[in-house]
Amino acid sequence: MTTALEEAKRRARESSSKEEKVEVNQRHLIDKILARYSAEHVVYRELMQNSDDAGAKSVQLRFYTENLPVPGSKMDITTKISKIVFRNDGIPFRSEDWQRLKKIAEGNPDEQKIGAFGVGFYSLFSVCEDPFIASGRENMAFFWDKDQLYTKRGTQDDTREGDNTWTSFFMELRKSEKMPELNKFGQFLARSLSFTTNLQEIVVFFNEVILLRLEKKKQSATPLPISKSFPRTSPNKIFELKTVEIIPIHLKLLQIDTTKSMQFGEPPPLHDLSVFLRIASANIQSRVPPKMGAEMERTNKKKPPVNTSIQMMFTSRDEKEASSTENPIISDLIPFPHQGRVFIGFPTHQTTGLSSHVAGRFIPTVERENIDFVDRMLSVWNHELLYMGGLLARIIYEEEMNKIDVKYKEVVPPASFSPITPAEMEAIDSVKEIFEERAIHNMQSFHVRDSTPSPLVARDIRAGFFTEFPIITLLSSQGMMPANLLRAFPDEPIRPFIKKTPVVSIRMTKACTDLLAFYEQQKVISKITYQDILGELQSRVFNEQEMVAFLKWFIAERKNRNGSPIVEWSKHFQNSALFQIGDKPTPMSQLRYYVNPKIIPPNDVPVPPTTLPYSISKHFKAEELHYIHDWGELSLSEWSAYVSELPQLDTPTFSEKVLGVISRASNSVHQQEWNKALSHFKNKRCIVTNKGMKLPGESYFNNVNLFEDLPIVAFDPKMVPNKMLEVLGVRKHVDLQLLFERMVVGGSWDHFALLKYLSGVYKDGLLDQREMGRLKVTPIFPGRSQSPQEMSERQTQNANANANNTKEISGSHQKYEASKLYAPNEIFWNLGFPIIEWKGKFNRNSDEAKFLIALGLKMHPILEDLLVLAGKDATRNNAVQYLIQHFKEYQDQYVAKNVTHPIIPIGDGKKAEIPAVRTLTHPYTEISKNCFSDSDAAVMDFPVVTSEFRNSVAPLGVKSNPDADQLVQRLTQNPPSDQNQATKVFQYLAARQGEFKKNHWSRLSTLAFIPVQTEGHVKRYSPSTCYFSNPDRQQSDNFFTYVNFGEIANQFLRTCGVKDEPSPSELASILVTSARDYYSNVGYDRYLAVLRMISTNLQSITQVPKLLDNMKKSPFLLGIRRTEDHNEMEEGQDKPVMEHYELAVARDICLVDNTLLRQIFSPLCAPMEQVLEDLYEALGSKWMNTLVEEKYEPKGQPAIGKRSEDVRKLIIQRASLLLHDQIGKNMNHTIKWLLNDLQFAEVPSIEIKRTFKPTNQVKSQTMTACAVNYTQGGWYFLVAREGELDHYDVALALSRIMLKKSKPHLPILWTTILQSSLAQLQRRGFPVERILDTERLARKAAAQEREKRELSESKMTAQEEMNLVSQLGAQFPNVDNDRLKKMLREENSNHAEKVAGKLRQEGRSRSASVEKKPTPTAAAAIAPPQEPKKSSFFSYIKKSFWDGPESVGASGPVGGGTPHPGHLQQQMAQSQSQSQKPVQDPKVSEEMMRRSLQQAIAACQGNESSTISATKQVQEMATSYCDVKPGHQLQFVSKIGDIKIFLDKDLSVEQIMSDHQKDIHLFSDLLLIVSEIYRLPTEAIHIYVDKKSDTIAFNRSTSLFFNLKFFVSLDHAKEKDKALIYWFMTTAHELAHNFEDAHNAQHEYYFSSFAEEYLPGLISRLGK
Repeated sequence: MTTALEEAKRRARESSSKEEKVEVNQRHLIDKILARYSAEHVVYRELMQNSDDAGAKSVQLRFYTENLPVPGSKMDITTKISKIVFRNDGIPFRSEDWQRLKKIAEGNPDEQKIGAFGVGFYSLFSVCEDPFIASGRENMAFFWDKDQLYTKRGTQDDTREGDNTWTSFFMELRKSEKMPELNKFGQFLARSLSFTTNLQEIVVFFNEVILLRLEKKKQSATPLPISKSFPRTSPNKIFELKTVEIIPIHLKLLQIDTTKSMQFGEPPPLHDLSVFLRIASANIQSRVPPKMGAEMERTNKKKPPVNTSIQMMFTSRDEKEASSTENPIISDLIPFPHQGRVFIGFPTHQTTGLSSHVAGRFIPTVERENIDFVDRMLSVWNHELLYMGGLLARIIYEEEMNKIDVKYKEVVPPASFSPITPAEMEAIDSVKEIFEERAIHNMQSFHVRDSTPSPLVARDIRAGFFTEFPIITLLSSQGMMPANLLRAFPDEPIRPFIKKTPVVSIRMTKACTDLLAFYEQQKVISKITYQDILGELQSRVFNEQEMVAFLKWFIAERKNRNGSPIVEWSKHFQNSALFQIGDKPTPMSQLRYYVNPKIIPPNDVPVPPTTLPYSISKHFKAEELHYIHDWGELSLSEWSAYVSELPQLDTPTFSEKVLGVISRASNSVHQQEWNKALSHFKNKRCIVTNKGMKLPGESYFNNVNLFEDLPIVAFDPKMVPNKMLEVLGVRKHVDLQLLFERMVVGGSWDHFALLKYLSGVYKDGLLDQREMGRLKVTPIFPGRSQSPQEMSERQTQNANANANNTKEISGSHQKYEASKLYAPNEIFWNLGFPIIEWKGKFNRNSDEAKFLIALGLKMHPILEDLLVLAGKDATRNNAVQYLIQHFKEYQDQYVAKNVTHPIIPIGDGKKAEIPAVRTLTHPYTEISKNCFSDSDAAVMDFPVVTSEFRNSVAPLGVKSNPDADQLVQRLTQNPPSDQNQATKVFQYLAARQGEFKKNHWSRLSTLAFIPVQTEGHVKRYSPSTCYFSNPDRQQSDNFFTYVNFGEIANQFLRTCGVKDEPSPSELASILVTSARDYYSNVGYDRYLAVLRMISTNLQSITQVPKLLDNMKKSPFLLGIRRTEDHNEMEEGQDKPVMEHYELAVARDICLVDNTLLRQIFSPLCAPMEQVLEDLYEALGSKWMNTLVEEKYEPKGQPAIGKRSEDVRKLIIQRASLLLHDQIGKNMNHTIKWLLNDLQFAEVPSIEIKRTFKPTNQVKSQTMTACAVNYTQGGWYFLVAREGELDHYDVALALSRIMLKKSKPHLPILWTTILQSSLAQLQRRGFPVERILDTERLARKAAAQEREKRELSESKMTAQEEMNLVSQLGAQFPNVDNDRLKKMLREENSNHAEKVAGKLRQEGRSRSASVEKKPTPTAAAAIAPPQEPKKSSFFSYIKKSFWDGPESVGASGPVGGGTPHPGHLQQQMAQSQSQSQKPVQDPKVSEEMMRRSLQQAIAACQGNESSTISATKQVQEMATSYCDVKPGHQLQFVSKIGDIKIFLDKDLSVEQIMSDHQKDIHLFSDLLLIVSEIYRLPTEAIHIYVDKKSDTIAFNRSTSLFFNLKFFVSLDHAKEKDKALIYWFMTTAHELAHNFEDAHNAQHEYYFSSFAEEYLPGLISRLGK
């Protein structure tokens, strides 16, 4: 096949036919070129680039307003400009330049020039229509003739002085615009001047007044030596580095002061600022392979240069500090610490990764904003050149470090370990800080970070910086050196003892965290190693601070790295470490112990020399020191063995200090260890006594003072306690035999001294049983006693002594055995018992008291003796008081019983018996019941104890109150006689009711003990027959018994069974038997209240036998009969209504469900309350509708008319509102039946006849509406043609046909719904939104019906064709109906969807050739909405997860209805065909709709334009937040996969791409998921950033745009499922605009269709 085509091509070229020139629309071509030149200030960039290529030194930019201001007028630089003159002093245009100017896309062939495409000059057409150029003595004018561009050449006027030296470009702006913002424009100019080869000055004028001047002064270039170790060529050998030179730059800025008022004609105030820079220029020779060179020449229209250069702008720290970096115009020239830009003649968007600008002969894309990495050959050139840029950066970096190193060595002395003063150290640190800051600046400047938007730039520069020579130079603590010899800044544990090893400083570590982390990752810099630490140990003796730090690190390593090389290295560490301990170095290997200060005080006593000093060990826990080999705690016994051999032990001070240490350690060490420590001193003269230093066995304790010649210990007992001396062997007593011989037998002794000594011996267990028996029977203890006569005399003496305020104790004195004496207590003396003589206070817990008690001394009298004394008058009070106070001593012996000792008085003055002691012969166990201690018990005539003993007799068995049995018995035998007594008794019983049990309450409920005053006498009632009276409640006093004894007393009675009010069954029983009496007693309102209570509790009443049957038969129900009062009626007034109340049986009373019937017949009716109606109906009352027979009589023949159609539309429209709360069992028919099956017609008039069955009354009335069920035709809704339509009749008829049971108020409510507008109903709170759901249901039903017809018939009927034409006409309003009919008839099936697909394809074809609004797609946008108002499932999603706008839809009628029978059916069908209007919403089947949606998605396409400019148009309605055509000024900046990224032109590309790079990627991933759900082409998805706009998304010619602003502000990066739902709904909204521009019901229909169709795909992606 290809051979045939080649032959045909040859014949065509050789034929003699006329050749035809390809024509180009120049205007369109230039417009498309300018679309690629979308950068800001592109005109000035291109002109300055041409100026620099022309060798210009100076450039002037002159801006002019329409009218030049007069001198002295105020200068306002915000005035719009209309003309621009750009001038340069370069070489004038040559002939070839004038020729090339007329040719598009023919670039400068000079390979040393930047221009490559020949289109830069035509950027002037972006601001003006006909530019004019004057250069030398010639000029050229451009002008248009339609779409063709022409030029005219001319010569310059010789009268212009000096202008011939300038090349000028004159531009009259297409429309006036604002002067460029000075700071931003000046920043652009300063950048542009940075790397220019020839250009040195830029001046900006405004109406001939200088606004700013930029001057660049270069100093002489200095060659830079290149180390032989550095490579000279690029990876593919295309470039070879020849030389490098440094050029210092001084850039000076003169800027007008815009804050001051200025006038034309006066010199403007200028600011003078400077920036100091250096440019490193690498001269490079290129060796491009021929094939590559030819391809580059074909692409660029020029050969690659043989010699080129790459330049880098940078600053040192000193230059940066000397520069004016606060001015926004020149601050960007020093990007530090941010990234610099790539310059291709002028700055681009591309960053370098370094804090330096890089300029070179990179080959850019057409718009010159990015480096071309797409073209295969051009990308090789660019990658190689960037690599050389990295090599240049490395050369500069090393040179700067070398300069710092030279000065560092001149100022900073070499490291030394000899001591230096703090002042010297501070001076050295301050100098080091200066050099470190310079080094840090250099490191940060040349640290390669990720570049944007292309990361390839930083990758290539980093490769050139590191690949061939990865070891860089860094400044360390020991000076400048290669990085592989450095160590990272040491961690805190080892920092104090790292002095010799070169490390990175802390300042550098903090300032260059990322950089140093990168070097560590590349293994250029490592952390401190074990070998480094060993070198530190071997280099010097560690002081105490270094030793502590080393041990902390060593212990941590052993703890955390057990089993690693640290175990082997630990031996080297211990053998090498020397610690300064005292005056001499001590090897670490000699140490064995550490001191525990809690046991051995390290600063008070000497320790063995192999012990680690406490000043070091105090920094560690004991378990930490165990990690060091062979180290352990110095034990008490080892220390004791050491100090016991010291000669100073025989001195009192040292001996007491040593023994004190051992004493304090007794609670801290094991007993065996403590005893071992003491054993070293048992044979040492270490005991200090009053007779000198003694052995322990020669010494006595200080309590052994019976003999004066004994050596008594003289230690401070706080330092050396007796317990330890006892263990050492110090003696505690002398021989007891000697004691008896000298003291007891001789009879000469102090019995207190003897007692003290004997108690001590007893306590120590040194008295055996025989000795104790001898002491018990020996009367050696003096005591006192008194006879009864002495006691009587003493009472008299005491009485006199009390009168004289004196007191005397006397009695006989003799010696007793201890068992016959009582403790020295005065109460025993007063009771007549003998007591022991005692000095001071007697303490029964003392050693002496315990000893006497062991010998038999009595501490309490026995109970029998005490009760005997209590029966005597002389000792009664003391005996009873003692018994009560010390009852705990006797409670085990004590059992309550009645006794014969009447000692406790009760209320009537009698004595009460108290319990007695249980004995073997009388084992009584009962408690006395004949008196009580609570005085409140007297209210029921119980005896109570007097107040003297009331609070203290409880331990003796006296109860506080009677028990429940006694109380019930007393209440039965002696009930209260009146109201006052009953109140007191009931209050007392209320306090005791917690003691009552069920049997007590059962007895009390039927016991008649409640006194009630009745007709002058008291009658008692049981609780079950009484009720509480309440002033706030009305009681029926004549029918029930009411009582009230106060709140507290009533509590008791309520528990007994008194109720608050009669029960419903009790009330019902009263009404059944005494209804008329009860009604006359309580009145109408209270009687109704009783009936309501009976109704509410009817269920419980049915449980009472026969009560319900009696209620049905009894005339106790209240009925109301209404009659008109003719007597009181005045002329012109309505007839007044009288109400009569009667008691009747339920069957004679009607229930009102139709107020009209009540008005007509006036029967006896029940009150119109739900609760009462339930009661009356349960007892047999009937509803009025069941008692009245109604018969409608339509007059005339039914027919379709305007009124019936209006009623039909109104009912169908309001059906949802009317029936929204009636869904359920109460419905006769469904809403679907109402919409489709109910027929509507009108007749001349309608009459209704009503018959009241109980009385056979007949009434007639005229109606305006009714519902009739024809046997053959089904239900018809008939409307009267004559008279005014009454909506109440419509509502009444509709409720009868739709509902089984209607409330009386319902037709009135429905009348309001039918009469009011939708807006009025919405203001009143009606759910109007349900109407839309009803319309949608009707449309869906009609669509289903039509689909059935389409499937059954292949040909369309006339009616079907008309419906489809209406449907397609709504979708494609620009297509006339005749063409739609023709296209429909050409299809055999699926007519509508096939025609719609063809029309959409035509719309896409037109939009591809000429950019205009496609059909049926639309350019529309969505923005933050008002509150959603739909109630469907998708409305729930929209309300919960999506903030898109609600569509504004029409509420027009929906056609529908089934055929009618007979002639009426034909008439209604004809009426519908004549009056039915096409519905705007599409009516297609589900399959047709699905295909339509798929075609709409397939029609989506990518946006090919690099800029989007649109003016914001008027909104559709004031309440909508959705702009049909949003205003945007967007430009294309990047691409992620197939998704293009656009930015608002006022935003900084670098800033946005840097700040939101992660957000853009997350958003694009999310939109890709959405596109997968919809099967949407990914190129149709676009992301844009417009922070000023409130637009969320928009559809531009089937291209979908989504605003990143809302993805970020809604925090969708964190809530993925919520975000997916939100943007799924947003996409559905925008896809719907492919069908409909406006936000109306049709758009809403397609929006919901998209969401519903693709919802399963969304659900499947949620949660993943």
